[in-house]
Amino acid sequence: MSNRRRFVFSVIVALLDALVILQSEFTSSLALVVTSPRWEGDRTHDLPRSMEGVSEETNASHPKLQLRIRSTATEDIPTISTILSRALLKEEEKPRHKYEPQPAFNFKRKMEFLRTKAGVVSLLHSRMEAIAVGRKIWQMVSSESSLKGLDEKDKLRYLWSSEIFRNKLEKACKLSDEPHSWKNYNFACAPESMEQLFHKMLTAENVATGEIIGFCEVAMLSQPKHWCSVDGSNEVTERSFTEESVPTIVNLVTSAKYRRRGVASSIVRSASRYVGIQGCSKELALYVEQNNKGAVQLYERLGFKSKNDSANQLYMKAPVAKQATGSEEIALLA
Repeated sequence: MSNRRRFVFSVIVALLDALVILQSEFTSSLALVVTSPRWEGDRTHDLPRSMEGVSEETNASHPKLQLRIRSTATEDIPTISTILSRALLKEEEKPRHKYEPQPAFNFKRKMEFLRTKAGVVSLLHSRMEAIAVGRKIWQMVSSESSLKGLDEKDKLRYLWSSEIFRNKLEKACKLSDEPHSWKNYNFACAPESMEQLFHKMLTAENVATGEIIGFCEVAMLSQPKHWCSVDGSNEVTERSFTEESVPTIVNLVTSAKYRRRGVASSIVRSASRYVGIQGCSKELALYVEQNNKGAVQLYERLGFKSKNDSANQLYMKAPVAKQATGSEEIALLA
């Protein structure tokens, strides 16, 4: 065999090995996602959705799971992005018997997955970077003796004077489709209060293995007002929003390996507790698809009540928790 043929053969073998690895990674974990609100029009295909048939009833066949709910770290993003991307692409598959063969490899779907994951990674990194820069500046303002006498508004102006922070925040906002108060915002002007900057990213971790098994974000999103038609027909396709924002759960995701083990409910309770500790709101909101009966029942058990709905989505609210509930370890860092 000539050197050229050997080279071509080795490249083909390497590509096949890579595709097998991709296939294994792609089918190993599925997810449940709390939907994001629809900002305008019918953009169902672009949005994380709650998977159908989800229930958080504890599966007694598994040993008791010890959870740690903590602040999301940068190194969590690749794993979280993989789970979220599968949910975005609605890769919900039935559990496969261990002797059942792997499904046929689909190159087009794998490429779509990789493109989706790249977008999710970029979005989450932009948010992490804005949070990290803002926290660093705020801690400096709070610790500097010459700045300790400043009130919150003056500290906020000092934070806003950082061009690096403004640019990081603006980039993160432009990548986001959610109905936040930063849409069309003039970033030359400082916001009215620190509450507008509130954003928390939470990771659920299996204490025994260190495995990342869940995630959610809490963001200040505008509250829905009503749904309306954009073309004069009877079909309701667009939702309008008020200027008032409330902490809202988005991108709540759990690994399929840990479904029905109370992971999602633990994340929601921890998010509620964190909002209560911060004192930025007395309520916590979320969106869920109406046809996701299991998820709707879960949120109702956690105290959420429907406040606004459409043909497809429910907007639900609950009072924030005043103290920790559940047995999970909580490490919500500032």
